[in-house]
This record gives sequence, C-alpha cells and structure tokens, in this order.
Amino acid sequence: MDEGLVKALYSNSILLTFYGLFIVENTVFPKYWLRIGVKILSVSLFFAAIVSIIQIKDPLFFARNIYVKGLTFEQLVEYYNSHGYESTARIRRFLTGYRNSIFSYINLASVGIDGIAIFSLLIAIKTKSKLRILFFVIFAGLVSFLSSSRWIMLNFLIVASQSVWLSKNKVSGILQFVVYSLGILTLLFISLYAIGFDIESFIENRLMSKSADTRFLAFEVFDRVFPENPIFGTGGTDTELMVELLGGQSSQIHVGYLKLFYYYGLIGGVLYLGFLGTLLIRLWKMAKASNYWGGFFALFAFAMINLTLFELSLFYYGLMLAIIFANHFYREEKQNVNMVQANQASKKSLIAKI
Repeated sequence: MDEGLVKALYSNSILLTFYGLFIVENTVFPKYWLRIGVKILSVSLFFAAIVSIIQIKDPLFFARNIYVKGLTFEQLVEYYNSHGYESTARIRRFLTGYRNSIFSYINLASVGIDGIAIFSLLIAIKTKSKLRILFFVIFAGLVSFLSSSRWIMLNFLIVASQSVWLSKNKVSGILQFVVYSLGILTLLFISLYAIGFDIESFIENRLMSKSADTRFLAFEVFDRVFPENPIFGTGGTDTELMVELLGGQSSQIHVGYLKLFYYYGLIGGVLYLGFLGTLLIRLWKMAKASNYWGGFFALFAFAMINLTLFELSLFYYGLMLAIIFANHFYREEKQNVNMVQANQASKKSLIAKI
C-alpha cells in the first residue's frame, strides 16, 4: 500500500476532523466526567494566563522546544536578522511579541482556538457566582491580549459578549457589556503595566500595525488566480503566479475563505461551507433548546477565524469539547422535558381513572 496514503489516513487534518466528530457524536459521556472536565479546564485557563504573563519577561518560557531547538533568544534574533522571510516567518511572529502560552506545544493557532473554546464553555455554564465568571473573563482576556493576535482578541470579545445577544433587553445588555468591558480592559491594562508590559509598543506595533494590508492584498491576488482553476481549485498547492503576485509581502492568501476557494474551487468551497454552516445551525438549535450556548459560540468564533487566517480543521480539543458539552446539555434538557411530559401524562391518566 502507498505509504503516502497510509500517512494521510492518520495525519490529514480533514480526516482527523471526521474521526473526532464521529467519536464525540456517538459517545455519551457521564455527567461526573464533565464535572471533572470543567474543573480541569478552569485550572488550565488559570495556568494559561500565568504562563502568558511569564512570557512577557521570558519569551522562551514553555516555548523552547517548539520554537528554538536549543537556541538562546539572542541567537534567535541573529538568525532572524540573517535569513529571509520564508525561513523565519514562524520565528518572526514569535520575536515580534506573539505569545502562545501553554498552547505552544500544540500549534500556533491553538491559543486562539482551544483557549477561546475553553473560555466559551466555562462562562456558558449556569452559576450563581458572578465572581467566578469574572475570573474566567480576566484569565481569558490576559491570554488573548498577551497573544498579540488581533483575531484572538476579536474572538475573545465575541465570546465574552454572548450574554448580550441572549438577553431579552438587547439595548440594556449592550450598555452593560460596554461598561463591564471598559472596566475589565482598564483593569487588565493596569495589571499589565504593573508587571512591565510595554502597552505603548503593543498598541503601536500590534493594534495599529499595517499587517491588515496583507488582507487587502489577498483580495487582489485571489481575483487574479482564482479564474485559473475555479471549479476544483489547485488541490491545495500554491501556483507560481500566486507566489509572484504576493511578491514577498505575505506567505499566503491571508483570508481563509478566499484561500479555501483558491485551493479547492467552487465544489470544495461550497461543500466545506455547507458542512460548517450546517454544524453551526445544529449547535444553535441545540443551544436554543438547552439554553447552553458555550458550544455554539466556540464554533462561531472558529468560523470567524477564516476571515483573516486559514484553518479548516476542527480537530482541536477545545472544539471537540464544545460539541461534547453542547450534546450533553441538550440531552439533559430533553430528558427533563420527557420526564415532565411523562409526569403530566401520568397525572392526567390518574385523574381520568378517578
């Protein structure tokens, strides 16, 4: 058998997504497992915030193996300055302030996918303790803003705002969210300033940076290269024309949904969007029935990623957990409804006999 085919069966991200979804959709997890899971996720979010803070002073903390392979920070800088963009793109992000917290050993996107999914799962669980929710928001906020990635900050705000869109009075909900957000962000920035974080540099070099230009470039390049293979795409390969048009300004078409259609054409693009849209609708319906929105917002945040990045795989433990939790609360609500209906039917039967 072809070794390439065998390797694809256990390493292809799309196939891994299928395997993961097949397992979580066909497995019922005991309630006490999920309770233990909530405690573990709470602790992991806390440690993620701590590690992100430590990485302000020690960028190589918890990132040595994946990034540097024994090099010191100074040697990394020297390597970065003496090599071209293609060979240093990954290190370039690291040296310019990107922090991946405890997620460094998974991949570069995990901090924004798994981290935000965990945050979404935790704040959606009904609790009378507002202080507990506040801690989750602060921990997730630290991880998100210290990551220095704008898409992660945006997804943090999207997930944090879920209570606004679920409130009956949207105007009041929005006003409360704005007030709370300003208060929490002020607290975060004061805390970061106190521990030595360069806020001025962060605002100037990250929030106000011109990296958004690569997104505009993506539309220009896509307009030129897509007509070459509009039906089936390039099969996941970059053509010479695309590389030439990018001209070293970017390593790829930096808008995920555009790259999706460039790689896989109209057929592949429509199939994937159909799959993602159907899954979102399903989670929305389940959330509406169970009133647990953690799973839906975790996947919605993932869908937002491809407005700026390129990531098609759902094979992330945060997203798999999002579906597990959504399924659990939906099943629990159905059982409660069935129990109530059974009790009502029993009472009616008893009354009829009397």
